[in-house]
Amino acid sequence: MTVLPALSGSCRVHAPQRILLMGRDLDQWRMILAHFTQPGEKGDLSLFHVDEKSWNEEDLRTFQVALLDYETLSPFQLRMVPALKQKMPHAPVLMCVATQNVDRVLGSFGNALDDWVIKDKGYERLLPERIRWVCRKTVKGQDFLNQSLQFFQEAQRMQALGIFASGIAHDFNNVLSMIFGHTQMALMALPQDSPVRSHLAQSLTAGNRAKELVKEIFTISRHEKGGAQKVQAGMVIKEAVKFLKAAIPSTINIHQNLKLQPTGWDTVLCDASHIYQILLNLCTNAVNAIGSDQYGSLTIEFFPHEVSPQGEGTPGSPAPGRYAALKVSDDGRGIPGELMNRIFDPQFTTMDDGKSAGMGLTIVKELVEEHKGSISIQSQVGRGTVVTVLLPCVAMMSSVRASDDGGSIPTGTERVLFVDDEEMLVQVGELMLRKLGYEVAGFGDSREALKTFEAEPEAFDLVLTDLTMPNLSGFDLVRKCLEVRPDLPIIVCTGCGDSGTLERLKEAGVRGFLRKPFIIKLMAQTIREALD
Repeated sequence: MTVLPALSGSCRVHAPQRILLMGRDLDQWRMILAHFTQPGEKGDLSLFHVDEKSWNEEDLRTFQVALLDYETLSPFQLRMVPALKQKMPHAPVLMCVATQNVDRVLGSFGNALDDWVIKDKGYERLLPERIRWVCRKTVKGQDFLNQSLQFFQEAQRMQALGIFASGIAHDFNNVLSMIFGHTQMALMALPQDSPVRSHLAQSLTAGNRAKELVKEIFTISRHEKGGAQKVQAGMVIKEAVKFLKAAIPSTINIHQNLKLQPTGWDTVLCDASHIYQILLNLCTNAVNAIGSDQYGSLTIEFFPHEVSPQGEGTPGSPAPGRYAALKVSDDGRGIPGELMNRIFDPQFTTMDDGKSAGMGLTIVKELVEEHKGSISIQSQVGRGTVVTVLLPCVAMMSSVRASDDGGSIPTGTERVLFVDDEEMLVQVGELMLRKLGYEVAGFGDSREALKTFEAEPEAFDLVLTDLTMPNLSGFDLVRKCLEVRPDLPIIVCTGCGDSGTLERLKEAGVRGFLRKPFIIKLMAQTIREALD
């Protein structure tokens, strides 16, 4: 998305601060909208030009008006015009059009537009006032414009926190890998009757809990764009509830009933952060309905749900199949029956004290529908509200080995090239591999590792490499090694690899995956599977 420099000056009454632009070129839009501001006054106007490469549906909710120029729209932008009203129900869409094309525009896009402007002589000077007028006309008003800007700022803040948390989790996972490695080596060196073994075993048990916490932080904080991933929804919800408990007033009792076993039944195809956002918005609505200074109860349930073919065809009913169901219940004020048909309107709220922006359920509905799910609400005045979200389940994916599945520890004598950018992890990896009988060459610099391999590619029987490394990533190292030796067995180690990345690595020729921190038995089994 191309961002034009902010125009200095004040956005007058009902003037949006974030405008989505389609068509024309950037300089032309900047010249036209320079009339939007008055020099010497405070405030900024941000313009965002969107084309095929920069199209991002998640960002559309943050814009306050869309401005289009019909004659200069690209084929892709023309196709996206109807989608604007679906993805931006809160914001007016205004089209600039030449006189001879008005009938064509109204025939093709009439339902997708809030207004249009004929491009006659001098229309550029009238356009800013027309934008202000359409903003007033579409009910959103200045209050909503301010609220949507606050929503954007909050989204940016949460994204920054997610990136920060992910970075901390990555570093902590590396430290945990060193602790795991040395503890396992110590256990293997001790006799079976040593009293020290129980203490080290307890350390490993605590380490496993820390490993799961790191995995959950990765899941919640991950913000990859460009496609859904297979995620265990229950794990995300379980960790999100922990965070919510700290944020919800102590006067509100939180009850939870999460069906998390057997592992994997709750695998859904989505962005994990969206699950977190859905639960956060539903719980925020529930707290507002109860009152932050009132006593009440909030119940969070998660369970499998089957939709039978008998209900197929009923308006609003989900398609037959298996679903992961999230139910959030409160004993707050409830919603009057005559208002139920407005609960998904962007500006609707039952709060009369200005505490709610009214966007919570709108966002939840958009996210749920984006993931082919459904949402239903039952409410009774004075009794409370129950919101049920259904997300379709998919087949579980288990491409990364992370737990011990029993059996003996296989060994070998082959030559292994071990690569990780953490020197202490290289040392631990070398110790573990030598304990298993392998000859090891360890490298903390992936570029040096590649040079060594290219100089003597037949000197190694297997490459075991980290995924996230500076200068030359694990993905690039894999690609370059396989260019030299297409039959080379390669195992990739990762603490946070998403399913999309793992699938691409598998397609590139990677034979196995290991999740950090290493469990020596899993490492041994995965190596033998790759070699044999």
